[in-house]
Amino acid sequence: MQPDSPLVGQDTQAPILADQSLGALQYSDPFDATWTRAETFCQEAVILIPIPNSGATANFALVDSATLPPSNAPLAPIVGPVLNATINSGSLFQTATLTTTAPLLAWSAPATGSPYGYRVTAYAQETFNGISTYQPAGSFYTSQTSVTLPPLSGGNTYVFSIAALVDGAANVQTGPFRSALPTGYATVVSAPITISTAAAKVQIHGDAAIVRRLAEPRRGK
Repeated sequence: MQPDSPLVGQDTQAPILADQSLGALQYSDPFDATWTRAETFCQEAVILIPIPNSGATANFALVDSATLPPSNAPLAPIVGPVLNATINSGSLFQTATLTTTAPLLAWSAPATGSPYGYRVTAYAQETFNGISTYQPAGSFYTSQTSVTLPPLSGGNTYVFSIAALVDGAANVQTGPFRSALPTGYATVVSAPITISTAAAKVQIHGDAAIVRRLAEPRRGK
């Protein structure tokens, strides 16, 4: 039910840029006849996201995936990516520097499909052994079309992904771990978003460790 991370390693496979017929696919089915069968379609495009002050880039994937019961109907996406995504009212796809540590992400529902919810993931710029990269810093689920993130780190840069999720049984509030066919998801990925060093820190009441991964990204030597 949960989509894979859009942060991917170096892609060594040549891209498929045009439709092509691969002929009939023959395969055996040794499993119990009472088990549920499913077929999956997944489409991926890799984009390069700049890593500030390094000259390097990181590979992020835009993914559209669907898993359905087998049928004679053509496989097609069952959910599209979110539309009109913004961060603090500015485009999520434009590089920006924000003066808040708790930005608001908002979007419109996809043109295709009816998501039961959305997954927002933050990736923080980090340095390990002198190499700058992005690493997952936290994921958040919502059934709404906006979310205010927990406190981020002033002076750090983040990339955000939003996945629109479809599932035949899941419900964010009452049944987040239930699942039934069909399932699917589609992702968008932001431009690098920097939090200004002048942004006021948010006072955390309760267990600060819950948001420490977002607010204090690791910086190795």
